[in-house]
Amino acid sequence: MTRSAHRRSRPLAGLGRMTVLGLRTSWRGPALVAVICIALVTAIAVGVEGLYPTRAQRVEYAATAGASGISTAFNGRGYALDTLGGITGVEVGFMGQLLFPILGVVTAIGLTRRQEEAGRTELLTASRVGRPAPLAAAALLLVLTCAVTAAGLTVSMAATGLPVVGSAWYAAGVGACVLFFAAVGLLLGELCQQARTAQQLGLGAVSVVYLTRFVIDATGWDAAWASPLGWLPEVRAFDSPRAWPLAAYCLASAVLLAVAAVVAVRRDAGAGVIEIGRAHV
Repeated sequence: MTRSAHRRSRPLAGLGRMTVLGLRTSWRGPALVAVICIALVTAIAVGVEGLYPTRAQRVEYAATAGASGISTAFNGRGYALDTLGGITGVEVGFMGQLLFPILGVVTAIGLTRRQEEAGRTELLTASRVGRPAPLAAAALLLVLTCAVTAAGLTVSMAATGLPVVGSAWYAAGVGACVLFFAAVGLLLGELCQQARTAQQLGLGAVSVVYLTRFVIDATGWDAAWASPLGWLPEVRAFDSPRAWPLAAYCLASAVLLAVAAVVAVRRDAGAGVIEIGRAHV
């Protein structure tokens, strides 16, 4: 069987080997995602507990800062703001709303297009490795990263005294959010010929969805579904948890990954649909 025929018959050939290799050589990026997310949320949870130790102080927060239109626009909608968990969720707001998606996009591009740009992917796919195997391996690593992040967040938040169930729901929302934007990064990594271009477009996409959510929340429009960054607060982890935002993240991630896989199979190694910023000699 020829190499091309082998790839057609087994498109995911070498997936296990690619995944193990990714874990060995590119573990720093995914590990950094987990560490940053866990550290950010845990630090804010500890700070909130110190600032609002009594029920009366939390009720006052809900009636003042929590009811502020400016705060809602920047941080997203808050729920159960008379609880430590609810306050933690909204206080993570601005930083998390930008940091979670950026980490997902940049890490995904680093695992795919940056590896291809450096020539490492081409060397691997020159052997008996299916064309979409590198993409699939990166996707598996990102799913593992998000799962570890969610598990670590659950444990660390519960350790600060927050309810375990609420912590688990919140952590699942963060993990799903990072995964969705990682899927955006995977697609951009397949479409763009340069990692730098993919990152620029990814940051632009994050800005657009953040500003969309900002406008929706600032105007009080009942359309949280219109921006992926509006889905995270709608998990309502410490109020009455809702599963639809998690389902939306997972479904959207699957669609983006499927499109990325189609592009990966159809394009040539090193090529891309988008060549913005490419230097011409």
